Amino acid sequence: MLLFMDEKGEDRYRYCGVIASKCNDPKVSAILWGDDRWERLVTLAEVRLVSLPASELNELLGYRAGFRPRGAMRVDPDRVSRLVEEYGGVLEFLREYEE
Repeated sequence: MLLFMDEKGEDRYRYCGVIASKCNDPKVSAILWGDDRWERLVTLAEVRLVSLPASELNELLGYRAGFRPRGAMRVDPDRVSRLVEEYGGVLEFLREYEE
């Protein structure tokens, strides 16, 4: 699962999607963005609009108040297990915040 924060600076996640595939391909990067430095590509499935306050996710995952990830960040499985225990799964949790 991949979450995207609000681009307007609001501390809220606005989109989520299931990672369908990953690859490293500088040629595709050059075609898409005119620059081969962005070679790590991800495709998403089941993209959804959500309204998830970062503070709620931070608390549930055990991050400090005000934490804001920079770039792509993998969440430690121990932190995710808290969410799974309470909601039954990541998708079940995110459904609570779908718009």
